[in-house]
Amino acid sequence: SWSMSWFHRKPLSRTVWRSLHVIFHQVAAATGIAAVWVVLYTLYWLSCEDTSVDVPWIILDVARRVLIVGTFWLSVTLMVEGVGGDCLYRCRRRLRKSCPVVFPLLVFTLLTSVSHHVHLSSIVQNAFLGPALYICIGAVTPYLFYRQATDDMNMSSVREKRIYALQATLTWFMPLITMTIWLTLFLPLATKAQSDARRTKIAFIALIVGRPLIGQHEI
Repeated sequence: SWSMSWFHRKPLSRTVWRSLHVIFHQVAAATGIAAVWVVLYTLYWLSCEDTSVDVPWIILDVARRVLIVGTFWLSVTLMVEGVGGDCLYRCRRRLRKSCPVVFPLLVFTLLTSVSHHVHLSSIVQNAFLGPALYICIGAVTPYLFYRQATDDMNMSSVREKRIYALQATLTWFMPLITMTIWLTLFLPLATKAQSDARRTKIAFIALIVGRPLIGQHEI
């Protein structure tokens, strides 16, 4: 037996409008996330350069870690729900439903911050907490998130759900590994630079070399 599908051609203007609508929402979401990070890093700079600003470093560090988890949470939600249509409703629903999955990650990353500021053993921080945090945010939590999301998809078998969750997790994990290698290569060069011109050159090279690789995650 066989079946035939009929495709109805739409006006070009409608197709272009729908594409622009999706791109606009993607850019708006990225701009909102970037704006929050700009504010945070501005506070970092002020706390380092201006002695009149008396903000405990642990507050900025905790804010940074909360933003990391929040950005991760929003990113994986948008990957599942997409943009357009009733996107806001679907994203709010997904965020509420995935709270039990993401909350342990938030607690763990805050414990990591506190352990650093109370000067916990460096062996514990570098050999256990650091790698464990990377594994949680790069693999464990994304897999649990995507696996939970498959319950709302048209997948009949457990095997299909697991394969989808693993594939989606891989699209998150690989850019994270790439970014880690990228920073490991270029940050030491920047810290050893003796002039602003040299630092600018290193930053430009790092951006040109690493941006296409890091940007894979946004596609």
